[in-house]
Amino acid sequence: MPSKEEYKYYYDKIDSDDFFEKYKPQMNHFHKGNPNQDEFYETFGEEVQYVKEQPDNLIWTVIEEDGVTCFIQGYHFVNRFQYLIATVPYKRGDKETYYDAVDNWCIECDGGQEENENCKECGGEGYYV
Repeated sequence: MPSKEEYKYYYDKIDSDDFFEKYKPQMNHFHKGNPNQDEFYETFGEEVQYVKEQPDNLIWTVIEEDGVTCFIQGYHFVNRFQYLIATVPYKRGDKETYYDAVDNWCIECDGGQEENENCKECGGEGYYV
């Protein structure tokens, strides 16, 4: 999980709305009717096979590392969480990474798991505000 400073840094970089507007990911036809998975493809089974069959410049890998979730160009295996398939291809020179979310759980008191209302980082809330 990111420190408070890292959280603020990455939070200010969140730009996934720009990604969705520019690259217009296709709907996942394997998940019809599931509003939480409309554009995202799994990393296993028939969904990942379908992803691998797409042109590389349409594939985006959703990764999560140290509490930061982002979309990166191309098919990747390490730290993958899910995939997106764009309807608009990326081109050489396009932005390569879009930030989607940052965990805001306090690392000093383990996200409020340790009762510590005197925590300097979060004031006992368990997350950064």
